Amino acid sequence: MPRTKLVVGLDVDDVMASVKRRAVAQLNEQFGSKIRDHEITTFKLEELAESRRVGIERHHVKATFREIWRDTELPIVDPNIPTIVQGLRQEYHVAITTATDAKDEVLFRWLKRHRIPYDDVIHVNGPHEKAKLGHIAVFVDDDLRVAYSVAATGRHTLLFEQPWNQEYSAALTNGTNGNASTNGFILPTQNWAQIQTTLHSAEFIALLRR
Repeated sequence: MPRTKLVVGLDVDDVMASVKRRAVAQLNEQFGSKIRDHEITTFKLEELAESRRVGIERHHVKATFREIWRDTELPIVDPNIPTIVQGLRQEYHVAITTATDAKDEVLFRWLKRHRIPYDDVIHVNGPHEKAKLGHIAVFVDDDLRVAYSVAATGRHTLLFEQPWNQEYSAALTNGTNGNASTNGFILPTQNWAQIQTTLHSAEFIALLRR
């Protein structure tokens, strides 16, 4: 009798779709904020823009994210994602798990346009809701808030490295991560090739099945 597949939750924004950099480019053009990619060290772009004193507020940021998600040509982070995800489906039930500003019909068109396969789509209202999805064994996400809340439940997150979550990777490197509840449950991951290797690892699969 075949074993039940593990469920992997794959994030969309800035794990599959390159969203935040596109948003910053648009805000720069609209407000003259001159924010550069490596300066995007926070999820709250309005806080980053505040230092430029150009009047970007939360509603401007939300409106920008909604605007750019009207474009199904939003670039994919890695062209190998469709092939990698299809390979994952041999071992996992693939759940697209996202709090994106994209409307469902737009998200479905984007996934179809880029030929990204999946078994399920779960659209949550905020990052902390992901941890409530108890059937998901492991997440792939770039949001530290997700990673911390999932770690608190004793589950793993492959943290897709971006400028806005480098503090965690730096803390691990420097040996300064003192939060015992996250130890071993948050795995910084540089790219989709590394995601593929980790999720196909027999040792990691055995760990998830404990």
